[in-house]
This record gives sequence, structure tokens and C-alpha cells, in this order.
Amino acid sequence: MATEIRLEGALFNRVINDYDISKIQSATNRSDVESLWGKIIDWFCGTRKEEAKKALFDIIHNDDNKGNYYIHEIKVSYRGIEQSN
Repeated sequence: MATEIRLEGALFNRVINDYDISKIQSATNRSDVESLWGKIIDWFCGTRKEEAKKALFDIIHNDDNKGNYYIHEIKVSYRGIEQSN
């Protein structure tokens, strides 16, 4: 089952999917997870996906070494919400 984090904006919805999460987990610094094109899309669509990706990077790569635990909890929580709908 694929995991997604949905971002609902004023005009469009955007998703952080498994591929994005894998990229964030393997990134070595915060600027590796964002893109100029993503910022442009966020601006036009009224979403904040690029900011959310940077926040996930901060959660995963924090100093307490619990990043993979946090991302696992996010996936489990989202699956629970998805199944209840």
C-alpha cells in the first residue's frame, strides 16, 4: 500500500508520496529536498509542498536519531485515517 501525505491548498491539492519521502530520507541537507519548479507550482496552486518537504527533512534528520521512527508513525497514522474513510 502506497503512503501519501496530502496537502490541500486554495486551488489544488498536492501529495508527498513514497518516492518523495525516500528522497527526503536519503538527502544530506535541507536544500536537496526542494526544487525551484516545486516552489513555482506551490505559488500558483496555493500549496506549500516544498515547505512540508523541508519540515519532514527536519523531522527525519534531527539529532535524536528517531527520524525513521517518526516517518513510520506518520505512515501508520495516515493509513489509519485512509482506512476509516
